[in-house]
Amino acid sequence: MNLSDLARQNLDVLTLSTLFEAGLFRERLATDSGIAAAIDWCHANGITRVFLESFRTAYDAPPQNVLRAKGQFEAAGIQTAGGVTPTHLGKRSTGWDIVACYTDAGVQDKLQQIFEDAARLFDLVMIDDFLFTDCQCPECDAARGQQSWSEYRRDLLVRLSRERILEPARRVNPNVKIILKYPQWYDKYHLNGYDVERQTAMFDLTWAGTELRDPDHNKGSLPRVAQYEGFWVMRWLSHLAGGIDGKCGGGWFDEYATSPNTYVEQAWQTVLGGGREMVLFHYTSLTTPRGESCIAALRPQLPAMFELARLVRSRPLSLGVVSPKPPGSDAGDGRYVFDYAGMIGLPLIPTTQLDPAARSAFVSAENLADPAIADRLGQLLDNGGHAVVTDGLLAGLKADHLARHPNLLRVDLNGKPESMLTLPAETLTRIRQHALSSLGVTFDAPPRVAVTLLGDDLAAVSNFGNDPAQVSLRVNGKIGQPILSIPQADFTSAGAGESESEKATLPGRSLTVYRFAP
Repeated sequence: MNLSDLARQNLDVLTLSTLFEAGLFRERLATDSGIAAAIDWCHANGITRVFLESFRTAYDAPPQNVLRAKGQFEAAGIQTAGGVTPTHLGKRSTGWDIVACYTDAGVQDKLQQIFEDAARLFDLVMIDDFLFTDCQCPECDAARGQQSWSEYRRDLLVRLSRERILEPARRVNPNVKIILKYPQWYDKYHLNGYDVERQTAMFDLTWAGTELRDPDHNKGSLPRVAQYEGFWVMRWLSHLAGGIDGKCGGGWFDEYATSPNTYVEQAWQTVLGGGREMVLFHYTSLTTPRGESCIAALRPQLPAMFELARLVRSRPLSLGVVSPKPPGSDAGDGRYVFDYAGMIGLPLIPTTQLDPAARSAFVSAENLADPAIADRLGQLLDNGGHAVVTDGLLAGLKADHLARHPNLLRVDLNGKPESMLTLPAETLTRIRQHALSSLGVTFDAPPRVAVTLLGDDLAAVSNFGNDPAQVSLRVNGKIGQPILSIPQADFTSAGAGESESEKATLPGRSLTVYRFAP
């Protein structure tokens, strides 16, 4: 079966899509032959929906060209939607100069115009992740008054989202739905104007940036090397948006600073994160030699991706270690601490608030933004739950009675969450035993091996390291049987019996799903 037919058969659990940038409508998508080549590429890669941009980087695509491509894609059986990337809107930020100074009246007018134009063309429009600002120009400084930069930017962009995007677009097209795609850098959202609570409530849909950067291509730029991030940010944004069947519809990733291995990891992390759609960004980069090497690695794994998506959709994250991060909270322990907690084998359940009834929790300094965190944590511990907490949290709480609680284990990060990846083996064992004991789970593996518990009968184990890893996992005393792997393996042939032993060997850069008997 070809990938196009396979993708259509699995639309109920997972959609593959891509994006065509606005500039293509003056080049490759300005001719029928260019559109035909794009359609053939989509069919060959299982793409069943395309996002056609009407604006990017100061360029408004000719509407007649966009509509011609839209018609030809739809005639070929490929769904279409619109796209807007709000870069170079006019007055530039004093920070990253491709983003705008949204205080500027001219920028606000341009913002409204491009969304009105997009709404005339499509009933569904996605915003690429540049609806933020880091501008500190005199105009912005005067406008913010006594507010912090974070407060001013969030209030500004919430207002512009309502008055300059949603209301004008809906006046032009009452049927239009707007998707806000959040970047992957969740610990900085509030600093640059994203307000995940208010904007998630306002927009029709949200998407998550699940793009990763290969650690082998990212030397010297810690802490951004944790492949687990795609899963965590997808689930956290889904939690804000009503769960995996709610507003957060999919994940978006690219091939920048990745290897083919990392590209495939982005895909399975998006699926484990509950994404109903994977946006492969974007056509131009994926048709370069580097991009083609990445998507070529993904193509043979798509049957397993669809199967994984089917397993994920039928099972909640009901067993695991809750990892709360209040929206708008500062990363006092160092940014992206949750990524590293996942990379040492804690099966995290992202939430926005600590549940005192949880059986196990990983609680970091972000939770100091919750004025009730000491009470919530105390209740959890007194109820018999176990908590792994960071030094930053305890320093901020100044609650010695909690620090001495027998059900609390402190982890010293000293502001460097990546240090979890180099903890001694005995320390990793102590952390895992403490966090997992109340869940009926035992796990042993090197760092960079992550676990996702799906329902009460499945576990997905991801080896993000380059080398094979010896892994031992038991759920309620039972050893699981491997049922799915990426890259795909035949568990009925040589090596299948290894799953009956205490330890299994997972190849480097691979995922294995285990089923545990009831």
